[in-house]
Amino acid sequence: MDRKNFQLLIADVEALVAEKKMREARTLLEATSVPAQPGWHHVLARVCLELGDLEQAVQHGTKAVGLAPRNSNYRALLAACLYAASELQPLALDVAEIEATRALEIDPQTPTADNTLGLVFLAQGRRHEARKCFERAIKNAPSDPAAQSNLARCA
Repeated sequence: MDRKNFQLLIADVEALVAEKKMREARTLLEATSVPAQPGWHHVLARVCLELGDLEQAVQHGTKAVGLAPRNSNYRALLAACLYAASELQPLALDVAEIEATRALEIDPQTPTADNTLGLVFLAQGRRHEARKCFERAIKNAPSDPAAQSNLARCA
């Protein structure tokens, strides 16, 4: 698939995601497999996470990071997938912390990474550190309702 068609595919999938049509987005992505494209894995990881397919979310998030290790957004999403999977796999919480930290090392203004790192810290009982993460996430994405509600959990 050439770059232009790939960008059109991702735009179509993003439109379905915006409409909360996750199953349709997943079907479209899986029908047009582009395994060498980190963006394809990134979007599929996000869709799988929304659908609750945590194993596939982690798998595709890991592939996206493997193909583009310096992309902070890919690492932040992988951290979110790992955090979500941590109830099933306790070690995933530690790896989520590592990936969120790496995302912030690449780009300190990645609010998804700060928000996920804050959730990891909350799960570990590290409220003060969690608060700092949520405050940074809000600073970098003031309209993000998730970071705002998570900050309220630190009170």
